[in-house]
Amino acid sequence: MIRILFAGRSKAPFLKEGLGQFLPRLRRYHVEVIENPHPGVARDEEAFFLKLLQPGRTALALDPRGRSLDSPSFGQLLEATRNPDLLIGGADGLPPAVLARCGDRLSLSAMTFSHELALLVLVEQIYRAETLATGHPYHRA
Repeated sequence: MIRILFAGRSKAPFLKEGLGQFLPRLRRYHVEVIENPHPGVARDEEAFFLKLLQPGRTALALDPRGRSLDSPSFGQLLEATRNPDLLIGGADGLPPAVLARCGDRLSLSAMTFSHELALLVLVEQIYRAETLATGHPYHRA
């Protein structure tokens, strides 16, 4: 199971609509988005992430300073990673204590995205990776 640990809550209409396109498609691939019930408070964000990081799962931080992957390489990483947790921090990024617990840091782009847009891009890339692995024609690059 792939878990996305998201510092915020999906309130924005564009985010709800975009997630509504991809999350139903991802159910068969066992993808879950876990939102922070108390977004915006740094102390609560750190506690939210640290509480959910569990032994037997691999935490991957989304961080602008992380390594960049193309879509096929991202898919290969997901396939090779046992029980990945993909972490998206809030406006100030992930707290240092959370970053220290992550096995790798990944960047979605050299550009900076809001955490809401990062969630939508990540969900689409997970869908793309899963369809690549199954030979589905969604990815036609």
